[in-house]
Amino acid sequence: MFGPPESARSALKIALKSEFQLTELGTLNWLLGIQIEYHSDSIRLSQRAYIEKLLSGFGITSCNPITPPFDPNSKLRKFQDGDNIADATLYQQIIGSLMYLVIGTRPDLAFTVALLSQYSSQPTTIHMGAAKRVL
Repeated sequence: MFGPPESARSALKIALKSEFQLTELGTLNWLLGIQIEYHSDSIRLSQRAYIEKLLSGFGITSCNPITPPFDPNSKLRKFQDGDNIADATLYQQIIGSLMYLVIGTRPDLAFTVALLSQYSSQPTTIHMGAAKRVL
């Protein structure tokens, strides 16, 4: 168990119960869509169910994981005449969903998502492909 000794936790519970109506529900396993697993030397956080729902919602359930999620050789640039424009609303939904992952359990994607978010107003098919690669 992580945290203060049992005596300190018990004292805190008593103090909280004196001020608030409390119900103990046991060990926390899920919080805001984040699965929490306890191990002897660590805690593991996962948003696997959220990710699977995202992939299904965006119609890319038959994809394979790749590393890195962003192609370092990719040259992204702002929309220019002649570029194929992508669905901006769909692109923004993907970026927003990825931002939620970054905040919850995937800080390793922060740079990539921040970079892709710069093109949210006029995404091209190249930007969309890069966003789907992250998914």
